[in-house]
Amino acid sequence: MRRKPSDRQGTMLLGGAAAVAAISLAATAVTALIGFPVLTDDGGSAVEPVQAPEAVAASWKQTPATTVLTDVLNNPPSGWKAEGNLQSAVVAPLPYSCPVQNSAASTSLARSYTINGSRIRVTLQAYTAGLGAEALSQMHSGASVCAGAEGAVAQSPIYGEAPGTDSMVASVSHGGQRTSVASFRVGDVIAYTTGSNSQALIDAAVELDATLDSKLKGVCANPGSSAEDASRSPFSLAGYKQFTQPVTVRIPAVDLPSTTPSAPPSAKASEKASGKAETKPAPADNGPALTPYPIPAPDLIDTVAEPMAEPVFPVWPPMPAAVALPEAPKAPAAEATTEKSFPVAADDTTGPGCGWSFTGLKAPGFDAATAKASEKKQSEQARKDLEAGAKDWQTAVLKYWKSYGTYKDAAATYNTYADKVAETNQAWLEIAADWDRYNAELDEYNSDVAAREDFLARRDAARSEYEKQVKTCSIPLPAEETEVPQVPETDDETDEPDPSSTASPSASPSPTASPSPSPTASEPKTRPGCPAEKPEILNQDAPAVPKAPAMPADPRP
Repeated sequence: MRRKPSDRQGTMLLGGAAAVAAISLAATAVTALIGFPVLTDDGGSAVEPVQAPEAVAASWKQTPATTVLTDVLNNPPSGWKAEGNLQSAVVAPLPYSCPVQNSAASTSLARSYTINGSRIRVTLQAYTAGLGAEALSQMHSGASVCAGAEGAVAQSPIYGEAPGTDSMVASVSHGGQRTSVASFRVGDVIAYTTGSNSQALIDAAVELDATLDSKLKGVCANPGSSAEDASRSPFSLAGYKQFTQPVTVRIPAVDLPSTTPSAPPSAKASEKASGKAETKPAPADNGPALTPYPIPAPDLIDTVAEPMAEPVFPVWPPMPAAVALPEAPKAPAAEATTEKSFPVAADDTTGPGCGWSFTGLKAPGFDAATAKASEKKQSEQARKDLEAGAKDWQTAVLKYWKSYGTYKDAAATYNTYADKVAETNQAWLEIAADWDRYNAELDEYNSDVAAREDFLARRDAARSEYEKQVKTCSIPLPAEETEVPQVPETDDETDEPDPSSTASPSASPSPTASPSPSPTASEPKTRPGCPAEKPEILNQDAPAVPKAPAMPADPRP
């Protein structure tokens, strides 16, 4: 069983006399082999008599990282039941078990627990100052490669209530077995919860995060560190960058330049000592008197003119000649810049992440004299830049006031032009309305004319057809002569003469058949479609002749 580290000092006793003698003899032999002479005394003895061994104590002290991680695993959240002993020098669980570049865990401890019926293994690793963020980032990005060809990894961020920083939950299938791992980071401490139930691992990670936070207070310099902070470490994968702190140089507030040409000259800014903060930059050469407009001054354009395109019909008044839209000058800053900050190399006594002391790391060396000289040089240059900038600002203000005065005059001219354009547009719109009405009336007139001509054409055609039909119907058809035959009447019984009587001659003529009628003429037949039917259109009056609309008068004088 591995002995647990403690804060107490340990003592190593170096062996007995025999061991010391053996070491001494071996050292002598090696010295002779590499060519150095073995010094002897006058008695010819090659080895001094061995004195009694002296006990030497080697002192060591447990790092804060080891203390905190041990405390967390020995005093877990309420309801966690420990299974087995605390294990040290452990590796991260798959798929995060592969080595990372430029770094290795300074302390690595693990322990298993039963939490709400689920068996979960907790692994805690502490990295040196600032490197925890880089290490976890590499683990997450290389998880699939670390699992191997026969492994499958599915990773996703932990949403909702998530533990620590850079939290992730991974599902790993490897060798027919499936496990889940939740991982997160607090400063340079990386925590893993491993088991089979992903949600149980996440819940355990949230509880573990609360315990870590409380234990790391006052011990970890920056629990919320980022991967960018790692560059403060000489072992950073991104490369070492000297720790810096901002230094700010200030000069007094700078007055607006004078607008009167008779302003007395002031000492030039370049003649002032850089260390005298109470002196102010000299006003710029004023020139002619100027109006001190506000900075920035308002835009003076009321509206942008939009002249209408000239139509095909005559219009009045004519559109005014175009005037270019003036552009307002760009205003300088409302105030001169009076302070400037720059980074200066500083002694990184604390360190990034949880800090140098968290894992017993020594802070990088720092050349205070060189840094001080650099700060002084940069401060002097910053002051010169501020004073030159103040003078340039005053010059820019004067230039702005002058340009704005020119812009103001141009804006007045343009606004007058824009008003005339608006008036002209309105006049043209009224003329256009008259032409729109005329064109509508003209369309209606042309339609009425076309309708009347169409009516007259249809009536003429109907009259011509009717007269032609009447003429045809007035010509009689030729009559047809027919003879009606006379059919004689006959009796069915023949009269027999009376034998007792004797016919005597009579002077009256004998009866004869009735005479046949003479031939007669039949009534004439009518032609088809006769008599001719008068078309209704011949009874209708033609539409009145429409009145042509009057064209709008020419508005031009």
